[in-house]
Amino acid sequence: HGTSHFFHLLLPPLFPWIMHDLGLRFTDVAFLTTVFFAVSGTGQALAGFAVDRVGALRMLLGAIALLAVSGVALGFAHSYAGLVVAAALAGAGLTVLLQGALATRWALALAALSLLPLLLWLAHTVVRPLRRLLRALESGVASYRDGDFSFGIVVRRRDELGALIEMHNALGAALRVQ
Repeated sequence: HGTSHFFHLLLPPLFPWIMHDLGLRFTDVAFLTTVFFAVSGTGQALAGFAVDRVGALRMLLGAIALLAVSGVALGFAHSYAGLVVAAALAGAGLTVLLQGALATRWALALAALSLLPLLLWLAHTVVRPLRRLLRALESGVASYRDGDFSFGIVVRRRDELGALIEMHNALGAALRVQ
């Protein structure tokens, strides 16, 4: 069950990069999560019947394969449609994983432990640029507080954080004029 929650959180940490690279907004990436859970939720009953027919171990191996394919699809996705496909594949893989793992919990635990280092690296890689941006904004606000309005931040984002940076820079420009 813990591994299922790991896969629930596999895509959202990538949202800042995905939003930046594809020019998406939060509502666009939220729909990806909706696709993931809709496929996963509706497939639960069907997967239960499939486990009875083909066995838990085969279902577990199929789930791992589907999840791997979803990761590859995510890596090669260069459009929003590609991301939707990757989210649907991940949701299908999770559906099968939950049903197939019922009889093979030891395999599920092994899969979770093997994926933990990847998750930690991914979280660190995603969070580092966001922390850098927040430190830059903090420095800018501190400069404004101290009367130095020359501070600006280069805008490299086309999302809500990019809009915040643009507003921060506009505030600095307005304060310089006064």
